[in-house]
Amino acid sequence: MGGAGLSTSSLYGTYLFKRTFGRVDAFAMGGLVRIDASLKVTPGTSGRKATIGPVLGSGATYPVGPLRLGGQLIILSGSKNKIQDVTVATGSNQVQLIALYAF
Repeated sequence: MGGAGLSTSSLYGTYLFKRTFGRVDAFAMGGLVRIDASLKVTPGTSGRKATIGPVLGSGATYPVGPLRLGGQLIILSGSKNKIQDVTVATGSNQVQLIALYAF
């Protein structure tokens, strides 16, 4: 027995604005995202749609030994799409952990 499913993949490019406050590197980013959505309603019934929208984010890193550790929040703004007479929203928010090591 199969069920309906929505899958998305995102590709984004951003410009990074960085500022240092003492030992903390804070940054903000802005750019564009392409979100490809695929909806499978029943076996043999599926559809695809791609949208382009803005991406925004911010974060900070702090030095810990030879590493810089931190986190960032990214907001991928999709839109409402109609795929096979079903309306789906394709945006997402991501919280990411950062570990940087300089070679």
